[in-house]
Amino acid sequence: MRPHAIAFATCFVLTAAAAAHAQSDQVRLCIQRDGEIRVLFDRACRANETLVVWNLRGPQGPKGETGPQGPQGLQGVQGPVGPQGPQGLEGPHGPEGPQGVPGPQGSVAQYPLPVVVDANGTAIGIATDPYSGTVMRRAGEDTVFFSISASGLAGGAIFYHTQPDCSDSRLVETRYAGGFAYPAQVHNGLVFYTRTLDPNAVVQVPAAAYEVVEGTANAMQPGTCVAFPSPVYMSLGPVTVFDDPQLATVKAPVQIK
Repeated sequence: MRPHAIAFATCFVLTAAAAAHAQSDQVRLCIQRDGEIRVLFDRACRANETLVVWNLRGPQGPKGETGPQGPQGLQGVQGPVGPQGPQGLEGPHGPEGPQGVPGPQGSVAQYPLPVVVDANGTAIGIATDPYSGTVMRRAGEDTVFFSISASGLAGGAIFYHTQPDCSDSRLVETRYAGGFAYPAQVHNGLVFYTRTLDPNAVVQVPAAAYEVVEGTANAMQPGTCVAFPSPVYMSLGPVTVFDDPQLATVKAPVQIK
């Protein structure tokens, strides 16, 4: 066989062998005595052929040098905003700050008190309810309130007793008081009231009779005693007496100053 024909045949056979053995590292050829070459697909060559094995891959070469660093890439597109994270724990309280500078002195609005006076200009008390004629006044260490009209004090007093003949100590109504002043009755300069407070109406005294002091009668003497048909439970307390000479000489007309 001519040399160029052998070379062509060898190239053809190698190409075919490479394709046939793409998954192998070797090519197995059978060469006849006359130079004919074929790829071995069987297990062995024929009797008139010689087996030739060619390696398709040579031994692995040494590791090459690291190449130069490439240029920096373009900045990527900004990603979407992530979900909001959980609320963090409350931080420790900071130290207390220094005291501030005191502010300027404020002004106090001046409102005149509605003072009730008689015709002589004598102060009767402070009008707490001008419409109904309720006046508040000091009675020694206590504060009391009572009724008065433009014509002056009505006078008279009513007391209650647990005995039907009024032989026991006098009691007066608490009127369910629960504040800083006590309800009172005024008769000829004497102020009658009780310091018993009963805002929730829990005091229940069985009253068997009531005593009436009228007109110019001396309230320190027994009045008219009237017995109830049966005991009446009332909010009552022991009477306190305060002598107030100014209230004994109130002269009409009475008005707010």
